[in-house]
Amino acid sequence: MTALGNAVAAQFKALQGVAGVSITYTVPGTGSVTLTAVPGQSDSQVEQDGQVISIFRTRDYLILSADLVVGGSQVKPDRHHTITEGGETHRVLHEGGNAAWRYTDHTKTVLRVSCKERS
Repeated sequence: MTALGNAVAAQFKALQGVAGVSITYTVPGTGSVTLTAVPGQSDSQVEQDGQVISIFRTRDYLILSADLVVGGSQVKPDRHHTITEGGETHRVLHEGGNAAWRYTDHTKTVLRVSCKERS
């Protein structure tokens, strides 16, 4: 990892210490990992012909990319994966045709994973 990547990781770990929650990230058929993520939310809207036809909110999680290791392999979020926080399970998915995840920084150190509440 580069010096900048190390700095991003160190700052993110400080954020985890004050705002982090324990989650279980599950890859069906492979396994799961319990890690600390920083929760958030995003509001999005779908427009058609200049008119808003749908507004929705997602539950987002910031995750240190290096922590997302399931079954011995580093994984990238996929729409069939789930995140469980405090008894609530969320499916990795973003409405409106947007990607379910993205890197938050150009060093690819932190992921922002968007979820839809499942249960």
